[in-house]
Amino acid sequence: MDSAEINNKLSGTDTVTRGEAVQGMPGYKEENGTILMMLAFLLAISAFVLGVFFYVITMQKTNQFGIMKAIGASNRFLSKAIVSQVFTLSLTSIVVGILLTYATAQSCLKACRSSWRQA
Repeated sequence: MDSAEINNKLSGTDTVTRGEAVQGMPGYKEENGTILMMLAFLLAISAFVLGVFFYVITMQKTNQFGIMKAIGASNRFLSKAIVSQVFTLSLTSIVVGILLTYATAQSCLKACRSSWRQA
């Protein structure tokens, strides 16, 4: 059935799409704004923590970098080494985080389903 047909059959009603119904719920826009703000802060804080983490790792390796420079390593080689380590560690962390999130969600679903069956 389309909305015009429903409106013709039911007098005194307004037919809206699912999206319009969700947008019309009281507090939806405000709640959505709050969640987006929390997500923005999460990303900003995560970027800051990652930057500090990799800065500390790099500072701890300055002696090693000095030895490599003395042996003849170029700045380009050292830069590639640092960036590849950051990329590898970040990618591994993201994959582990996704896997842990999926495992947690699955275990929560199983727990909810078993409690629903008992009720």
